Order: sequence, then C-alpha cells, then structure tokens
Amino acid sequence: MTLKRSLKVIQTGTIRKLGYGFLSVRHSTLLHKVSSLPLPDEIYNWIKDFFEHRSHCTRLCEEYSEIIDILASVIQGSALGPATFVINGGDLHVSRR
Repeated sequence: MTLKRSLKVIQTGTIRKLGYGFLSVRHSTLLHKVSSLPLPDEIYNWIKDFFEHRSHCTRLCEEYSEIIDILASVIQGSALGPATFVINGGDLHVSRR
C-alpha cells in the first residue's frame, strides 16, 4: 500500500472515526474557553503556546506525507490532554427528548 493510499484510508475510514471525539476539539475554541478561567496570564500563555504551531507528517517505510498544521485535537499522552477535554466539554448540556 502506498503512502498516499494509506493516508486516504486513515482520513476516510474507521481510524478517523475511532478518534473523532479527540480530533474535533478546535484549538481556537478551547483557548477561548481557557481564557475565561481564572488563570494567571503566564499559565494561559503557556497553554496557548502548547497548542499553537503544531504540525504533523506521516512516514510509511521511506515515504513522508506533506506537513500539515493541526488546528483541532486533544493532544493525547500529554498532561494537558484530560484537562483540556474536560474544559472543552464542560459547557455541554444533556439533551432531553
């Protein structure tokens, strides 16, 4: 399977669907919510720096995809991941039918 084909499978197939909850958190929305919290400016700026200028490229064998900017995610494996997921979902309301 070529790199181009592999990326198409990842983008359109089940792999994306499995992680969709994490992929759908826009950094700009999250930072807006974080800015409303009673945090010192230094902490807000550190969080902002953590999410800005992130990019990704995929390697398959010896082929590399193009580098793309990451504008939406919850960075998994980081100390901020669980906290930012809670902050982002904190204003959701239960829908009653």
